[in-house]
Amino acid sequence: MRFCLTILIALSSQAVLAQPSDCEGKINAAEQLYQAGQFDEVRQLLEGCHRAEGLTAGDRARAVFYLRRSYNALGKFDEAESVRQYAVKEGIQELREGRLSREGKATAVERYRSAQEVIALARADLEARPEKAIAPLETLLDTTRLRPYLKVQALELLCEAHLQLGRPEQADSVFKRIFPVRPRYQPGSDRSLNYRQFARRYVSEPRYGFALAGGMHAMKPYSTAAYSPADVQINREKYRMLFNPHLDLQFYHMPLHGERRLKWEYVFQLGYSSDSYDYEGQYSNVAGPSGNPQEATMSFRERHRQLQVAGLVQFPLPNPLDILKKKPEIAPREEDRPLLYAITRTAPKPYIALGIGGQRLDRAVMEQPGILYAGDGARIGNDITLASRPGFFKGLESEVGPAQRAEYAFSLLARLGLKYRPNRWFYFVEGGYAWTPVNMVAADARSANSTLVEDYSYLDNDLLRHHFSLTLGIGYSIYYTVKIR
Repeated sequence: MRFCLTILIALSSQAVLAQPSDCEGKINAAEQLYQAGQFDEVRQLLEGCHRAEGLTAGDRARAVFYLRRSYNALGKFDEAESVRQYAVKEGIQELREGRLSREGKATAVERYRSAQEVIALARADLEARPEKAIAPLETLLDTTRLRPYLKVQALELLCEAHLQLGRPEQADSVFKRIFPVRPRYQPGSDRSLNYRQFARRYVSEPRYGFALAGGMHAMKPYSTAAYSPADVQINREKYRMLFNPHLDLQFYHMPLHGERRLKWEYVFQLGYSSDSYDYEGQYSNVAGPSGNPQEATMSFRERHRQLQVAGLVQFPLPNPLDILKKKPEIAPREEDRPLLYAITRTAPKPYIALGIGGQRLDRAVMEQPGILYAGDGARIGNDITLASRPGFFKGLESEVGPAQRAEYAFSLLARLGLKYRPNRWFYFVEGGYAWTPVNMVAADARSANSTLVEDYSYLDNDLLRHHFSLTLGIGYSIYYTVKIR
């Protein structure tokens, strides 16, 4: 009888307290207490108020919000779930993700504070009661849009809780969710040794990416007299290297073998370049305007514009700092050499790339070709279009007929570079060499240029080109994969 009387008194007092006029004031007071972090006082004020009749929809939603969040902060998850079920049953539009204010819309500050509260309570439970930290962290991650650093903290705590409970598979699944938020993630020194040893097994690496690269290259051509008339002697030829711009769009793919990434990376490159070089040659036994054989000096500048396509394979090179880490006498453990390990994680990584490229010529112009005869003076010609493409899908042609330059050529490529990847963005610098072994002069124009047959018939010799390039680039990795070291 005494027990029943006690229950009746409690219910009657709760019913008296849970009147609309009282609850409106309590909800306003609870809001201040909630912002001050006094969750137990909020619970005592609002228990029963969310069920009071006569409340407006906004006040009822506010009561549900503050009461449920306070229960969660106090670790009373069953009571919080009961409030949530009541809100669902009654169709109450609860304050979601901290967007409602005092009039029915919560501020982002409330949302931010509630996330921090859940994380702080989970951190406190982690040592003695790791099983208690799992449910609130999972709920927080599933129902709330968190700032990146808060999401990483929540995932760290959730992973560590699974580790302490002996659940490596669940810990593995949670840990891999960190990398999309922070691709180059490394655990801090505030994490437990068990967690750091677990995290050290994993590394995230880009699977796909693209980059925009540009720079300058120097072209060093040379000629041979193999296709010159036998009665003309070439005494000296001089080519001056000119620095020419190039712009490239690069696409990257890292192949996988099972769950592990292979060591190389495929690169496809599409670009455009503008080439130019100066030529000066001294000839003997050249027929001048008077018809007499004599000495002559010829000079011109030739300019090319061309589309470039290349396919390469990049191989990582050993990093000297990584080699130091493998020496036990220098760095036996990460805890003993934190600075060395931090530098090796962020230092630029060297690589070498080998491949083959193709060029499609769009335009070639010989600018102001000139010849100085020893006996007959100088003759200066106009610019001559050696090859030009009237349309993107049309072939090359010259001013008076067939093109004087080859339409297509290929090159062998070799590059050496450094790549710095602090996050999804990466930056690189590389030096390259390209050798074009094919004859750039069209087969029909190797011994005489039909448009220059009178004075310049020996300018077009067999051209082989060497390119030395310096390239700077910036890229972005669009997907990361996680592998075991």
